[in-house]
Amino acid sequence: MNYKYLIILASAFLLLFIISEFIYRVFHVKTEYTRKFVHIGTGLLTMFFPILLSSHWEVLILCSSFMFILLLSFKFKFLQSVNAIKRKSFGSLCYPIAVYFSYLAFSIVKARGVSTLSPLLFYYLPILIMAFCDPIAALVGKKYPIRKYKVGSGTKSIGGSSSFLIAAIVLTLSLMFSFQSEFSFWLVLITALLTSISTMIVEAISPNGLDNFTIPATAIASLLLVNFYLFIQ
Repeated sequence: MNYKYLIILASAFLLLFIISEFIYRVFHVKTEYTRKFVHIGTGLLTMFFPILLSSHWEVLILCSSFMFILLLSFKFKFLQSVNAIKRKSFGSLCYPIAVYFSYLAFSIVKARGVSTLSPLLFYYLPILIMAFCDPIAALVGKKYPIRKYKVGSGTKSIGGSSSFLIAAIVLTLSLMFSFQSEFSFWLVLITALLTSISTMIVEAISPNGLDNFTIPATAIASLLLVNFYLFIQ
C-alpha cells in the first residue's frame, strides 16, 4: 500500500473542501455553485486514482474516510458549502460510493482480462459523465428551464437533460477514440449513444441526488453490454 500517494490525495481533497468553504463564507457564493465546484473538483482528483493507486483497498480507504467526514458534517453542521441546500439530497454521500465501485469494476476487468474494451473506460467514463455532465445539466437547466418536471424533492427540465445528453455524447466519443482507436466508427458511435442516452434517462428520473450513483452504475452496465456484444461476435 502506497501511503505517500494516499496522503497526497487525501490532502488534495481536504484542500478542495477548504477552498469551497472559503469562497462560500468569504465571497458568499451560493451553495449550488460551491457544490458544483466540489463535484467537478472531486471528479478531476479521482482521475489520478488509476495512475497513483494500485489496489481497490486504497480507494476504499479514501472513499470511506470522506464518507465519514460527510456524515459528521451532516450531524455537526459544518461543510455548509456542500450541505446548505433546502432540498433533500444524498448526492454527496453517493459520490464516494460511486467512485469506489467504478474503481472496483476497473480493477476486476483489468485483473481478469475479460474485456475487449479498455479497462480504463470502466473507470474514467462513469466518473467523468457524473462529474461533468450532471453539473452541466443542472446549470443549463437552471438558465434554460425548458419543460420543467418534478423528480423527488427537486425539479429538472428537458433543457437540462438535453445538455446532459450532448455533453455525454461528446465525452464518450472522446474517450472511445482515445482508448479504442481500433474500433469502427459505427461501433464507437453506437457505444456513445447507448451510454449517453441511458445515463441521461437515469439522471432525469433519479431523485434526491441519487443520480451520483445511478449515472456511473448505468455507464458501467452499458459498457458491459457492449463488451458482451463484442464477445459473442
